[in-house]
Amino acid sequence: MQLLGEYFVTKMEVGSLGTTDILESARFLILNFGEFWRGLS
Repeated sequence: MQLLGEYFVTKMEVGSLGTTDILESARFLILNFGEFWRGLS
């Protein structure tokens, strides 16, 4: 989950989350869902 946190921190540092950023974040989560799921379990 550390990678996810760093990803959003970077997004927040670059600027406020816009619609495009939200869509990119959603796609990022979907592509990496397996990795995050293993991190949670």
